[in-house]
Amino acid sequence: MTNIGVINNNRRDKQIGEISKIDKPEAKPNSDLGSNEAPETLSPEALARAKLVSETAKIAWRDLQRFFANGSAMFVAPELDLVEAAYQISADSAEQIKSWQTDRLLGSVTDEQAIEWLETNAAVWSVVVRPWVLVQVVSDDS
Repeated sequence: MTNIGVINNNRRDKQIGEISKIDKPEAKPNSDLGSNEAPETLSPEALARAKLVSETAKIAWRDLQRFFANGSAMFVAPELDLVEAAYQISADSAEQIKSWQTDRLLGSVTDEQAIEWLETNAAVWSVVVRPWVLVQVVSDDS
């Protein structure tokens, strides 16, 4: 008997691996680690944020449609820092996440958003926080 969960996890790992092969741009979204310290002197939180910054990439929305289709794409509003949102999700900060969701700053990508981004050939900043792929539309200044 086949374990469906293992098959789905393997498929998701392969998809996430494909995202990690994307070239990293020099610019990053509104993120500031707030420190010029060497990595060995950074706090665990700062190291986690630095890792998320290094894993953030600009990509065409059309290349992420499969993540939308399987329900793992989450939008991050432009006024929210993508890396901070990713960090809070990875740290399981339920209260902060719920607050952002209530304020509609974070949530599942809607059908309307997905269609608009596809029709306008939108580019998004993207970072993976398993099992989620967080996306934020690229603004004119990023």
